[in-house]
Amino acid sequence: LANPASKGSRHDTTLQAVWALVNFAQEGHRGALDAISQLKPRFIAEIAPDRQGKEREAAREWASILSGAMEKVNGVQSHADPCEQSKIERMTPGEFNELTQNAAASQMEESYPEAVQNTGTMPVQAGSTPVASVQNGSMESREASKNASSNWQFEDLTQLASGIELPPTPTVFQREDGQGLFYRGAVNDLHGEPGCGKSMIAQIATAQELKQGHDVIYIDYEDSARNVVKRLLLLGVTGEAIVTHLHYVRPSAKPSSPTSLDGWRETLQYADTATLAIIDGVTSCLAYAGLDSNSGDDIAAWYNTMPRLISACGPAVVLIDHVVKSKDNRGRYAGGSMQKLALIDGISYSVDMTKPVGKGVRGTIVIKSGKDRISEIEEHCAVNWSSNGSHLREAARIEINSTDPKLMHVTITRPNMMPSEDRQTKRDDFRPTGLMEKISQLVENAIEEPSQSELFDALKSDGSGAKTAIMSKAIRLLLEEGYVTNRASRHNRACYRSVRPYRQIDDPKSDSFVDRMSREEVSELDDGNHLDI
Repeated sequence: LANPASKGSRHDTTLQAVWALVNFAQEGHRGALDAISQLKPRFIAEIAPDRQGKEREAAREWASILSGAMEKVNGVQSHADPCEQSKIERMTPGEFNELTQNAAASQMEESYPEAVQNTGTMPVQAGSTPVASVQNGSMESREASKNASSNWQFEDLTQLASGIELPPTPTVFQREDGQGLFYRGAVNDLHGEPGCGKSMIAQIATAQELKQGHDVIYIDYEDSARNVVKRLLLLGVTGEAIVTHLHYVRPSAKPSSPTSLDGWRETLQYADTATLAIIDGVTSCLAYAGLDSNSGDDIAAWYNTMPRLISACGPAVVLIDHVVKSKDNRGRYAGGSMQKLALIDGISYSVDMTKPVGKGVRGTIVIKSGKDRISEIEEHCAVNWSSNGSHLREAARIEINSTDPKLMHVTITRPNMMPSEDRQTKRDDFRPTGLMEKISQLVENAIEEPSQSELFDALKSDGSGAKTAIMSKAIRLLLEEGYVTNRASRHNRACYRSVRPYRQIDDPKSDSFVDRMSREEVSELDDGNHLDI
């Protein structure tokens, strides 16, 4: 930060710094991701003035640097800081399995000493406590390995109070401008009516991660592997990436059942390297677990024994849920207990299909934020709430073009960030600097002083599609600011003469403005780069 061009240029310096930080993150150093999040706004602020597209172009350049670095090291692999690992956190998978088995066995012996003594096994019945004991024993051991201070004790707040610890930056499911829409290490939510595109959004996010070589867990209670893979192929994911990095499961029982326990342990092992985990079908998942989606206690128990166990390993967990049938009774959360919204520790989105999505058509899906627990995304959402009073703010508009039968084209755009009253002000303050420069050049180069209609004809013949009102405004501004003057001709028409040239680069109110000092610095930097080459 002190010397942005210490490695030859600001871009190269940032590139090397990000590569180093991503390597640290891969090793598990927690400060690396915080350092990256601090570097991003400084880099954008540093280079935006010299880019034609300003902050938007600078943000794209940053996204390219970061994605390149992530590909270089195959993503963030570890979730635990090696500087602070305890012995239990450094255990190999074999040692961990032995520990969980011993924990389960000791718990069984305490609960059923006679059964264990007589048969050496635990009695298993549908819905019986022993099954839950096995699950809780293994999950608690897993949780203990992730968080050594999970028991009741006051936390040390020194680092948090110093301001050094920054909130996690959303990196999964990115819009065109590079803004991520899901938080890693947290539980996120997509809810809406059946057929509104919830699973489609989850699969688009999955496709983004697979294309970057990241692992994705897909727990599917609603669809089939055939349909999911077919859609991923249409989204441009290679078969090799799907086979290598997608871990798909369609459960038919709860994780604690004897037939599912090994697979559930394997899912948590995959979660250590995954960046995204989809749970498609919350209602079905709860039903398999014998829980009531309308019970706050059941919802809380399920969150803590499934979604949060996965998110504790590092990926962004995305739940796909339904809403109640009655539009009048809908709130900002999925159908069932309001506890669903309260337990979300990432972001919750309402999904709405505004144009039909399907073969041969161009459709649109809009997602709106109902709750952002970490508050790192809401500043990138639309300023205004939805007109229905639901306190939802648009976060992204997903355009899906399915007119090509072999490839689905997806564009994830940012919402209009400006409130309606500010949009009117923006129109009033609009300054057509490009047209002003063209008109100034036409007047400067004209053999005879041109009239307004002649200037309009010249602009149109040059390919300008500007409306007459905008062209008139450009001429008026040039007159008011003393770049041109006019006089009445013999035919009572105003003719224009140049007083001094107008150029956008010299206009502080223009997006293309570069002050003279900056131009000299850019020139020196270019000369220096040529010398290096």
